[in-house]
Amino acid sequence: DGAINVFVGTGQNLVVGSRSSTLATTLNAYDATQLDIEIVTGAAGGGINITQSITGGKLGGLFAFKEEILDPTLNQLGRLAVGLSDAFNQQHSQGLTLNDVLGGEFFTDLTTTTAQASGDNDAATDYVFQVDVTDISQLTAKDYILEYDGANYRVLDYTSGTLVTGPAAMPITVDGLTISVASGTSIAANDRFLITPLRNAAWDMGVEVDDVSDIAAAGAVRAYESTSIANRGDATITAGEKITDTADPQYVTDAVFNTLGSFDVVFSASNPLNSPTVDQYTIYQGGAPVSGPTAYVPGVDTRIAYSGMEFTISGEPLDGDSFTMERNVGATSDNRNALELAALQSTPTLVNGGAGPTVDFQEAYGQLVSQVGTQTHQADVTGQAQQVLLQQAVAARDQTSGVNLDEEAAQLIRFQQAYQATAKVITTAQTMFQTLLDAVR
Repeated sequence: DGAINVFVGTGQNLVVGSRSSTLATTLNAYDATQLDIEIVTGAAGGGINITQSITGGKLGGLFAFKEEILDPTLNQLGRLAVGLSDAFNQQHSQGLTLNDVLGGEFFTDLTTTTAQASGDNDAATDYVFQVDVTDISQLTAKDYILEYDGANYRVLDYTSGTLVTGPAAMPITVDGLTISVASGTSIAANDRFLITPLRNAAWDMGVEVDDVSDIAAAGAVRAYESTSIANRGDATITAGEKITDTADPQYVTDAVFNTLGSFDVVFSASNPLNSPTVDQYTIYQGGAPVSGPTAYVPGVDTRIAYSGMEFTISGEPLDGDSFTMERNVGATSDNRNALELAALQSTPTLVNGGAGPTVDFQEAYGQLVSQVGTQTHQADVTGQAQQVLLQQAVAARDQTSGVNLDEEAAQLIRFQQAYQATAKVITTAQTMFQTLLDAVR
């Protein structure tokens, strides 16, 4: 009878005979700022979520754009923001400001987020999961689902649904992230949480330093040839690279750093009679030894780390040569840390499909722009191709069911001529009848 039934997704009916279903928007289960589409099944509302089933038409195109281009691009941009802010803040804390204090956070700390609970979770669930970025070199652009099975946790890829890691107990480390329980007393089996650690990072990024005197441009420590006696060898010492040490993390605080004293590195020979060549060094403070003696190989660059300070000795010192290491108080005309901050632009920091950092921020941003540009061009080419197919389809339809103007014009001429001929016959008949009537009159 010409009726058409319309179905969507896995068989949900939109139109069957004379009956039609109603489509409505509903809040996303994880993110209240996002909308899904559902088929209303009852007068009181509620229905079947068909968002993932819509793959064609304008709605399908919008959802595909969001899932395949918009969200991944936001995550990639967020990865850049988190990586830049974290690496910059770490290096900035290694420097000294004009006020002779260690540098604080330059950018907003973006390394901590919270997982979003699903709206379908058990009503009594109150667990809050904290997500910390612990290794920026391993960050990816993925979103994750944290799922609890009643005993352990699993982490799934949000887009594909594939298992990333687990089952495992808390805390869980995955792709440079550490997931832990921040608070809560109740969680139920099959509860799920969405983890988007990078989605809003670029939006939330901001500058914490509002005074130029708080920019830690100078190096925090310095080293130089001791002034008590001139060195006789050709050894040199670097100006100093850092003020923190994994063994002495307290040196990242101003209070402890301000108590850091001055140390002298003194070189000597372990056996001057038989080995005149310098082969050891001892660290002194206030004339008293505090470390060493430590073996030293002349002519080999040697890194010295002590009390949170690190330096490199090059060349060959002679017996009695010494260098002084101390806090860089009053560090004017010193831009060592500013140079280190600038060097982050071209320092491999982020991962690019390998194990460990392989690309720098500049390369990562270029790849992001190139990827978006390629996808945009591809969509444009595909759209043009589909437009050509549409025009061909319309032409084929018109050729079958449409009107041929040339043919219709010919038919009009033929009908006009037939009409004129018929009119001539009628005129001739009238003349003949009139002649006959006149003849018998």
